[in-house]
Amino acid sequence: MAAYDWNHYVPEYYFEPWCGADSKMAYFTREAGKLIQRRTSPRSAAREFQLNHIEGAPDDVRLGLETEYFTPEIDEPAAPVLKKLERDGLSALSDDDRRVWVRFLRAALVRKPEGIASAVQIGKASLLQSLRDSPEDYEAMRPEGAPEKLEDFLKPWAIDQFGKLSLHNFIEKVDEVVAMMNGIWGVYLAPASRYQLLTADRPLVWNASPISDHFYLALPLSPHKIFLMTRTKRVLDLLYHPDQTKMVRRMNESVVDQAVKFVYSENHSQARFVGNRLRK
Repeated sequence: MAAYDWNHYVPEYYFEPWCGADSKMAYFTREAGKLIQRRTSPRSAAREFQLNHIEGAPDDVRLGLETEYFTPEIDEPAAPVLKKLERDGLSALSDDDRRVWVRFLRAALVRKPEGIASAVQIGKASLLQSLRDSPEDYEAMRPEGAPEKLEDFLKPWAIDQFGKLSLHNFIEKVDEVVAMMNGIWGVYLAPASRYQLLTADRPLVWNASPISDHFYLALPLSPHKIFLMTRTKRVLDLLYHPDQTKMVRRMNESVVDQAVKFVYSENHSQARFVGNRLRK
């Protein structure tokens, strides 16, 4: 199997707090409608074959999204920040750490398979529409002998994969990054909860643009910790529940409801809960 053929849309290290002594975690999924309970390693979780490949591109471009952006710019810098959040909380984070964490969260929103598919579809349509709306921009700089239309000049793969090539523009969008940097952050601890926090193949709960006053996001950090971000204290107060069991249950409902195929846990003790909510 070629290197980088399997692309994680949730990095392996994120799942480590749910792993036992065998370096594996429990998981739930459905097969033919039946709830299946097994164990797996983070290496096999939340990944898809060639998800981040630039299809049709030459070899020096094809792996660039994974090897030159997601791995070195998003996943590797975020790993120690996640460790700090889990171990020491928000007080341990520097401004650079906060910036890294915001980029990690924004990447998590768009790098899942349906996010990539949407970006490819929208990106191609937007590019072609722009070329149709402003043909004079290309005409003014068209080299002698070049095709009359820019879309004929560009490589087909560059048009088809424009959305993937442009993903960083969303992740690095300045006004939204700044809004999230300046948002209200919290880490909710739930050691006394009757239940442990679950996670999934879509662990990030995110409701609106970070510029909206209604914005919030939540992410399980471990079986007993949740990362929260809002724009206003009013929304944070609405999310917060003083009863740890109720807070964890509410978070688990959101995580399982939006899971596409897999829910992950330290153990299988919440099988009934997952079975009642995991999509069929």
